[in-house]
Amino acid sequence: MKILLLIVFVSICGSSHAQQADYPEAKLKDLNEAKRSYEYRKMYADVHQVRTDCNLADQGLIKNITVVNEYNKLIGPYLGRKLTLQQVRYVINKKGDALIKIALYKAASRIALDKSAVTN
Repeated sequence: MKILLLIVFVSICGSSHAQQADYPEAKLKDLNEAKRSYEYRKMYADVHQVRTDCNLADQGLIKNITVVNEYNKLIGPYLGRKLTLQQVRYVINKKGDALIKIALYKAASRIALDKSAVTN
């Protein structure tokens, strides 16, 4: 909720980039910089790791409980803890991409906020 409010606040108030003629280029630059952030890269890696582990569990190469425990450790704090592999698979396929986008937008809003604080 706090992340969403911050994104809305930054988009409404804008940063010093909003007054520039090259606003779309500045916004794209901030998004590209956000993709290099640790927060985004970690979330991307965690979601894809859990997806890969779900596929390995389907093939019988790793135990289901291992995947559930890994999900609860990496993704559980954001999307809630799960008890079965079916629940993990459902949530990670349904909400995994949205979680990655949230991490990207959070990093981009943090970058825009830092830049606006420096210029003001």
